[in-house]
Amino acid sequence: MSEIPRVVQESLLKHLGYPPDTPIRSTSVSGGCIHRGMHIVIENQEFFLKWNCSSLASAFSSEADGLTRLSQKGAIKTPEVIALGKPEKSGGCGFLLLEWIFVSPSPAMSAFQTFGEQLASHHLKTEAKPFGLEIDNFIGSTPQQNCPHMNWVEFFRSRRLNRQYELAAKNHLLTETRRKRLQKLIDHLDKWLPADPPASLLHGDLWIGNVLFDRKGVPVLIDPAVYYGDREADLAFTELFHGFPPVFYQAYQSVYPLDPEYRERRDLYNLYHLLNHLNIFGESYGPAVDRVLMKYVG
Repeated sequence: MSEIPRVVQESLLKHLGYPPDTPIRSTSVSGGCIHRGMHIVIENQEFFLKWNCSSLASAFSSEADGLTRLSQKGAIKTPEVIALGKPEKSGGCGFLLLEWIFVSPSPAMSAFQTFGEQLASHHLKTEAKPFGLEIDNFIGSTPQQNCPHMNWVEFFRSRRLNRQYELAAKNHLLTETRRKRLQKLIDHLDKWLPADPPASLLHGDLWIGNVLFDRKGVPVLIDPAVYYGDREADLAFTELFHGFPPVFYQAYQSVYPLDPEYRERRDLYNLYHLLNHLNIFGESYGPAVDRVLMKYVG
């Protein structure tokens, strides 16, 4: 309990309606490099608590919003949002209290099949919305701008690749060759991307670490960076770090088959995430960025 800042403890108990002296039992949870996370128990009720007392303390509002939006689609489970604590001032602490998920340490292949089917069903729930979202959120620790556009190419150009280009230039991570190639790709984006694909609510940060499976094998999505966009952007990121088995993709295809041209667009969609990793972690991601740029613009 002592690891949880007192201001978070007090606010948390107040949100839940407990007396301020109610004991909180806590155990550290592995994983995550942005926020602190703990399994906590209050009067035999179990929760997952994450908090931050840095400039990212305000990130939990958009995370809670994303979890709620995904849940409302009804296709895939997310942890229930129990309480949200916003920082009262600059430099204050924010927190998010979620339902505790008892995670299976080794999910069966049937669980990945279920997830593939559920994700496809979720992506099928398209809407006549502009691409983006009416609020901004975060992709990892990077603020993600979601200002809506009616044209998908323009959205991906201005709110995804241009934003990362600007950050990379500011961070001195663009060699002259990399800068020229990236600018050329951004200028000719309509050569590869469709202007008006169906608009699905994307998870936005769909790597294997953001999918849990409970003890019954039920998939549970966490840590979203949601916006409306081309579902291929979600599928592309599942392939970037090779965390999903073939049965997942087979199940997805059985419900909502991908366009054969998806393979031509996959690495372009993943360039957004590679650039974000470049900006967060540095030049170790530079060669991967360069390989994608060379593939599309030589």
